[in-house]
Amino acid sequence: ISIYAKDNEMKYEIIDDTVTITGYNGISKSIDIPSTIEDKPVTKIAPYAFERSDLTSVKLPDTIEEIGEKAFFRCFGLTEIELPKSLKSIGNNAFASSCS
Repeated sequence: ISIYAKDNEMKYEIIDDTVTITGYNGISKSIDIPSTIEDKPVTKIAPYAFERSDLTSVKLPDTIEEIGEKAFFRCFGLTEIELPKSLKSIGNNAFASSCS
């Protein structure tokens, strides 16, 4: 089952009882991605999820296992991101043209 939803400014998809962050429409430039949404663990950042966003700081929860291809592509203002120990995979060019 695949469910698409929006929690405040965070867009996400639920597949097989796990959550994938698919986008962000908020105005805050510093975000903490939650470890759970709808009582399900947030385990992935989808490809292109934050592409060209104005984010400067991102904190990922300890539940994240995968960051998709170009997830933070061209996030020119990104200066800080906390990568959890649970991370198993980072897609190609996940941070290309990013990080000040």
